[in-house]
Amino acid sequence: MAVIPCFLALTVLFGAPFAIFARAAPQDPLTALIGAAFMWTPGLAALATCRLFGRRVATLPWRWPRARYAWLGYAIPVAYLLAAYPLLWATGLAPANLAGFDAGARAAFGLGEGTATLVAILLVATAGVVRAAANALGEEIGWRGLLVPALADRLSFWGVALVNGMIWFVWHLPSILLADYNAGAPVAVTLACFGVGTIAMGGIAAWLSLRARSLWPAVLLHASHNAFTELLFDRMTVVNPRSAYWATEFGIGLNATTVVALLLLCWLGGVPRTAADRRRDG
Repeated sequence: MAVIPCFLALTVLFGAPFAIFARAAPQDPLTALIGAAFMWTPGLAALATCRLFGRRVATLPWRWPRARYAWLGYAIPVAYLLAAYPLLWATGLAPANLAGFDAGARAAFGLGEGTATLVAILLVATAGVVRAAANALGEEIGWRGLLVPALADRLSFWGVALVNGMIWFVWHLPSILLADYNAGAPVAVTLACFGVGTIAMGGIAAWLSLRARSLWPAVLLHASHNAFTELLFDRMTVVNPRSAYWATEFGIGLNATTVVALLLLCWLGGVPRTAADRRRDG
């Protein structure tokens, strides 16, 4: 278990300068680069931990998984986003901005009405996910590459999902409390919704990682979530003080469907057995 405290301590040590810098200049154009560097601190901490404990980096779960797990990682965020946003649009809890999105796409691509939106969706689904994966990999080497297997040596799946998700949530707190990583809802609402959603999404990532014995499905899950949420669905939605309670990854809607996705995944796909379970069963 000494591996876990070392990894967490190094993650805090590596991440602290970026959190402080983001607080000092939250609106600076370089903030995006700060955020990208911050996302790589868990991965760097994991690699450093391996070095300190004499463990070969190659022992992390690098292998490419079976296709079904890769596709699940890609598709699950699309499913829970489609379960949340059209309902928010239809009920008016978070009004749709489809015309505004299409106008922006037409201006960007010089294409006709409707066609520009289709091109934007295709670009997000391909290049957008690939770009998001470059940052997500930095986190997932740490969270699901090192931390989840280490927790699975001691805990059953739900313990792994809860502890891993809570640590992941706490890691985001400086960005929420010190910088501008939120959608404008009251802090208490933001923390409650984002906390529940992060733990649920972390549970899905842990499920995929343990089933596939690979960190790559979690990378695809993380990248797909970020790309489709930030580049597509949020931009198709009017985010104002009222809708901020419901939309974005800090609102009730998306985080509720993420919880449902985790429960359905465990119901339909079963709960993964961990190394700790196998030891207890002899």
